[in-house]
Amino acid sequence: MSPLHTDGPGYTVSLHTLALDTLPVTHPVLRKSRMIKNARCESMIELYRDKKSGSGQHDVDTAAAMLDLTHQHGSDIGLLRNVALLPTFDVFSVRLLLRDIGIPVAAAGNLPPAVGRAVDSQMRKFTIPLLRYVYGGDTQEAADIAQLVLLFRDPDIRRAEAHLKRLAEKLKIPVLDVPRFLEDYSDTFLAISLYQYTFAAIRPSVDAFLNSLTRLKIHFPRETVVLAALDRVHTDFSHIMRSTAKRLNASEQLVNLLWGESIATPFDSLQPRIREFQFLLGHLLCGISVKIAAWTTAFPSSQAGTPKRCVEVITTDIAYALAQLRTAAESGLTRRKGMTPAQGTPTLQAFLRSFAPP
Repeated sequence: MSPLHTDGPGYTVSLHTLALDTLPVTHPVLRKSRMIKNARCESMIELYRDKKSGSGQHDVDTAAAMLDLTHQHGSDIGLLRNVALLPTFDVFSVRLLLRDIGIPVAAAGNLPPAVGRAVDSQMRKFTIPLLRYVYGGDTQEAADIAQLVLLFRDPDIRRAEAHLKRLAEKLKIPVLDVPRFLEDYSDTFLAISLYQYTFAAIRPSVDAFLNSLTRLKIHFPRETVVLAALDRVHTDFSHIMRSTAKRLNASEQLVNLLWGESIATPFDSLQPRIREFQFLLGHLLCGISVKIAAWTTAFPSSQAGTPKRCVEVITTDIAYALAQLRTAAESGLTRRKGMTPAQGTPTLQAFLRSFAPP
């Protein structure tokens, strides 16, 4: 996959835009287009974008009809329908999806060097507990999944088989599932590491936006409808940020608890829940990014825009679907049939609490 395009003020890799030439699509127009999350956080294909005509956004099926896609490009439609279901378009979530639907992916995700270094640093928090669980002792010299993968690619076949068997026994999964486990574990927690980086990078822009809401109230002292709208957006945005921060903190606790005690059930039975946790985090960070990108694009400086124009953007692009995002932030994990005994252990109780309202 090619590097993802950055968007907006450049404070982070975009979670809400995806250049379609990073996917194995074949139609030439699609390869020049991108998929974006709109103000409703819905996935749309943006076929064109310029200052005069604006942004040409269409859902996947409408875009396919407009382009008159034939059977020659039929696989493009299926792929884009799947990608459109993602809550966020970060490179790692896209890789997880592609692997799930049987499309080969590159060995590593592409990030700008500075972002990649920050994410790698965060990722150590998630790999070291796993490596200690499997091999014990000091694992500082083997602190990433790639080095763990090399252990079962050892030229000495017997030694490689021993590493595979040890991993499988420790993780309580079949030997043949070990490579896929490592790929999925890596991308899941690389995504969470990217969310941690993104949250820290976007925080100053969010704080500036919240301060702008407070200052705007001075200009509308008697307009109760406007004041109520500003207060509601401030409250909702603040709540979403607190909830997201809580879940990011819980992600580190989860990993330490998981690998700090015996696994009561095969790890692959827990992975869907962890993936759900990752996607919820991605959804929240993507939603925050969509709203802040709309604000910083409309007002690139504190002097840009009149108070009236600021309120217009807040009550349309920013407030739109913000309540749904807050609902997601407040969501608890619904209990499902067939829950395993491990989901009642202290580890999973702590994990499930991270889904509860703050």
